[in-house]
Amino acid sequence: MNTSSEYQGMRWLKCDLHVHTPEDARHWTDLDFRLPSPRSEQDLQEKARRFLHSCHSLDLDCIAVTDHNFSTESDHRKWFLTHVIEQNQTVAEEVDRLPLIIFPGFELDIRYHIVCLFAPVNKGKDLQLLSDTLTGMGLSPNERVISGNPQQPKHHGQCWSLREVLDKVQNELGGIVIAAHAFTNGGICNDTANIDDFVNNHDLYAIETSAWPPNNKTKSVLDGSNTSWNRPAPHHPPAAIRSSDGKHFGKTTDTDSNVIGGRFTWIKISQPSIESLRQAFLDPESRICLEHEPPNADHTHVKSIHVSGSKFLKDQRVDLSPHLNCLIGGRGSGKSMFFESIRLGLRGEISFEDANEKDHVAARQVKRLRGTFTNNIKIKLDVFHGGLNDQFVVDDSGQPARIDSREVADPPTVFRRLNTLIFSQEEITQLADRQKSLLDFIDSLALDRLEPHRTKAKEIIEQLKTARQIDEKLKRIHGEFTTLKQEVSELARQLDAKTQVQEELKHHRAAQEARRYLDLVSTKAGDTIERLKELAEELAAKPLPIGDQIETFPESAFFTQVEEKTSTAYRELAETLRSAVTTFQNTTDLALAKNPNWEKIHSTIQQTEENFKTACDEKGLTPQEAERIRETEALQRSKQVALDAKRTEYENAQKQRPDIKKLLKRLTICWGRETKARWEILDDILSSDTMPHTQSDKPILNVSLAFAGDRKTFLKIWRELAPDRRTAAGRTWDRYARDADENNIGDQLFDAFQESVAEAKRCFGNPVQWLEANWDKPDALPPIVQHYLNNIKMVKEEKPEKWFEVLLARIPDAADLTLLRSDDTEAGSFQKNDLSTGQKNTAILSLLLARGNGPVFIDQPEDELDSEFLFRELVPMFRKAKLQRQMVVVTHNANIPVNADAELVYALNAEGGKGICRTQGGLDCSNVTRAVLDIMEGSEEAFLRRKEKYHF
Repeated sequence: MNTSSEYQGMRWLKCDLHVHTPEDARHWTDLDFRLPSPRSEQDLQEKARRFLHSCHSLDLDCIAVTDHNFSTESDHRKWFLTHVIEQNQTVAEEVDRLPLIIFPGFELDIRYHIVCLFAPVNKGKDLQLLSDTLTGMGLSPNERVISGNPQQPKHHGQCWSLREVLDKVQNELGGIVIAAHAFTNGGICNDTANIDDFVNNHDLYAIETSAWPPNNKTKSVLDGSNTSWNRPAPHHPPAAIRSSDGKHFGKTTDTDSNVIGGRFTWIKISQPSIESLRQAFLDPESRICLEHEPPNADHTHVKSIHVSGSKFLKDQRVDLSPHLNCLIGGRGSGKSMFFESIRLGLRGEISFEDANEKDHVAARQVKRLRGTFTNNIKIKLDVFHGGLNDQFVVDDSGQPARIDSREVADPPTVFRRLNTLIFSQEEITQLADRQKSLLDFIDSLALDRLEPHRTKAKEIIEQLKTARQIDEKLKRIHGEFTTLKQEVSELARQLDAKTQVQEELKHHRAAQEARRYLDLVSTKAGDTIERLKELAEELAAKPLPIGDQIETFPESAFFTQVEEKTSTAYRELAETLRSAVTTFQNTTDLALAKNPNWEKIHSTIQQTEENFKTACDEKGLTPQEAERIRETEALQRSKQVALDAKRTEYENAQKQRPDIKKLLKRLTICWGRETKARWEILDDILSSDTMPHTQSDKPILNVSLAFAGDRKTFLKIWRELAPDRRTAAGRTWDRYARDADENNIGDQLFDAFQESVAEAKRCFGNPVQWLEANWDKPDALPPIVQHYLNNIKMVKEEKPEKWFEVLLARIPDAADLTLLRSDDTEAGSFQKNDLSTGQKNTAILSLLLARGNGPVFIDQPEDELDSEFLFRELVPMFRKAKLQRQMVVVTHNANIPVNADAELVYALNAEGGKGICRTQGGLDCSNVTRAVLDIMEGSEEAFLRRKEKYHF
């Protein structure tokens, strides 16, 4: 429960509503507290303080002091309870706790025991009402206890009846009566003589039970199954509470359980009063808990929202209950602004800028809300989730809500894990009207269960895509391998042919070498002769004459002789050289051209060439190819290496290739598990305590879910594969083709697949997978598919990418909801589209409230719903759902806060164009009740007039 000091709604209080004090001297057993006679105020104060300290040490929040016949003292200053009340605030401050809530009262014996409680008071003198009441019942102070025995209230010598006490205490004085220790000695249910009192006094709202869990008799009385003690309809059994009947402080033992605080009741109260108790007793399922601890609000909930800087709301903070909260107010009071502020604060993944792209409904809401902002806008939400307290903040930056309380690596994940459901009535209606969104809505409820299977399916699809890429790679490698293999074969053939002409090639090469040698010798001899001839001519030329200069030389005759002698030497050398050249030429001619064997040699060389050419022709080779044997050998070796490498590459790729059939089977299993997860969540919802039931105790919803059963989606995908519509196959491909009817390939294929799903329990994931598995089993195919099977295979060859895409397509499950009336007849279903908007909303709300424990925020759920359903179905749903999750409801219908028992009603008024809090709290607060009457019923006078007119 929200324990914030600002919180003013309902909260669990630990209550012991049957406590005695030392005032009750006959029954009080704690000697340390016994009151002396005469009494002194100092002693009373000191013991009252000890009494309060002891109560606080037991963590009690509320007690009812119910001494037998109150007190025999007539002076209120001598009453023990006076000093308990006066010391209450001081002691609370000392122990740092809130003051105890103290209901003053007394215990009466009217043949069985009852306790009478009255409103808490602030002063001892205000207790005079109790004493005066007892005096009026025939028990003046000096007559209340005689010889230590409390006396029965009497008038005219007769003991007061329960009816008389109820009229006096409850109807006249505004108190409340509880049957004390009802199933033990002195209790109303311990004697069959009291059955009439129990059954006929319907305004006895509560009885005490000591044992819990109750024994068989107690249980049968409390649940109404004991026909002797059962109150007639429409009256219910009284609420059961546990109180200590405490007569001392100390440890509880098996033989003595009357220790104050030893037995107690958790009661949900917002403002302590007799009215709070009355409402709790009238609504025990919601407001009373007899366990050792009350239900712990460990589910996610918004603790508070603080809005400042809005154009249409005054700055204010609302501290919310973790259970049912109702925002009420007239037009323009700002209640929807509060609702939308909560929505924005809990949608950390959507900013103002990108809302249009993500959610058109959210976009409109955000846009409208943004228009109410000023430059100083700030929305702060304190949220409890996962054992943590976080603060989410929205301001005028235009960014999504941020987390201010700590550093978070991925804020959108935090917001998503809140599992918050936020719906206006418009959104609920749109959700109900969009057929496809029904499955989306179911998926949103089952998201945690679906996510692992979806993640696995994505992994498998990636593996399938990889397998297909590897298949394409294998095709390419196989093509390259085939080419290389052929090239190696051709080179081997050439190499073999070349090897077979090697003898001829050898002679051919020798002949060529011989020819080249003869040509070289002949050429060299010719060159030598020419060079020698040129040298002879050069030598024969007259040397450079000295000229007339010789006469100027010293010893000129000498130089003249030199000139003559050298000239003669050059001439003689030239002649000798010419003679040598002639001799050399004659000799070489005899060795070559004039040799007798010259023609034979040339003929042999020519024949060798001819033999080589003939051998090449026979092997299909050119002489040039036969000459390049080494090149061929090298090329053949390199091609063989490439071929071996390509073979290894192919083998490795084959090893890496996943088994597509196995992967498709695994993918189908994942998809099947998704469907199973949806069924599981729907089963959980339908079996939930929150789900409304018919008169025969059936859930008001029937659910159907067919694996991959969305025919419309499949036909849309199948249509993308359609061949030319002018062909026979194209014209009957699907129902959308010209002149096509239901007897088309797409519909017949889908029907056959669905039959296989029913029979084989989802062996294939979609109709195309089923079709491929039956390529070679035409008898298993529908006749029209058999007829056009070759055309379909051609489509696969022509559109391999699109075919593969369809092969991996998840056909959505087909979901439907059928709404039942209270008499078990069908009101209609979503698929038949024969439900009214209100009926669709009924179905959606039933699912919403029966699933999960995340917060639910709904704006005006009563719209489109008739009043009968609202009271008969929606209110019980709210009552059950609020026990396990937080709900914040903006409403104009009093049924919701009143009959669903809201823990916090926050009422808004418009003042000066801005909404401001008028009041807040539980319905046990008079000002809250007044606000509900004024806002939702048009004032108490209007309510009473309707009551008078319609007799309700």
